[in-house]
Amino acid sequence: MDQSFLLGFVAALIGALVGGLAESGFSYLFEGLRYRREERRHWLQTALEWAATGRKESLRRIDLERQDLREVDLAGADLSYANLRETNLVSAHLERADMRWADLRMANLHKAGLTDANLERANLRRANLSGAVAVKWNRSLFGLVVPWRTVWMGRGGHTDLQGANLRLADLRQALLWGANLKGADLTGSNLRGADLNGSNLRGAEVTDEQLAQAKSLSFVIMPDGTEHDRRAKL
Repeated sequence: MDQSFLLGFVAALIGALVGGLAESGFSYLFEGLRYRREERRHWLQTALEWAATGRKESLRRIDLERQDLREVDLAGADLSYANLRETNLVSAHLERADMRWADLRMANLHKAGLTDANLERANLRRANLSGAVAVKWNRSLFGLVVPWRTVWMGRGGHTDLQGANLRLADLRQALLWGANLKGADLTGSNLRGADLNGSNLRGAEVTDEQLAQAKSLSFVIMPDGTEHDRRAKL
């Protein structure tokens, strides 16, 4: 048999095999992407139905990456371990929501309601929390509206951000009265104008320069465990 013919046959055979594998590989890839889009569309519909009807089924591990959930009412929802990466949650109602270990990297939480939400160990790297509200109000005996979670009252709910990843997060003008930020990573986060009144920053990764940009540090437990107001008097 002619050697050149044999080499050509082998090359054609290898080409056919490689082409077939490539075609099946691309087909598998596109099918996987189509499945993910359909699954995400299903999850979005599920979340919107939950918000519309007030149902209490768990949305645990829901995949809502890059979805538009502006002003959606998910108060009290179980969003633990959810994928909310780059999700638009502007002005969303997330009060009392369970978002432990949720992926909120680069999510937009501008002016979102986070009072009593549990964001323990959530990943909020580069998230926008500017103007977010995490404060509970109570009307005192004298008719004055005061923050529920204040040191002198010592009771009420608070937003749990313990151990959360807030690296490079935008917290400008955020209202975080009484928030639990113990052990949170605030490296490089923008705290300009943030109100941290009564918050607990024990063990948090944050610099004095960052905290100096905050609007209020009244009754704040600092990273070293001291109370800000008492330390300032020393």
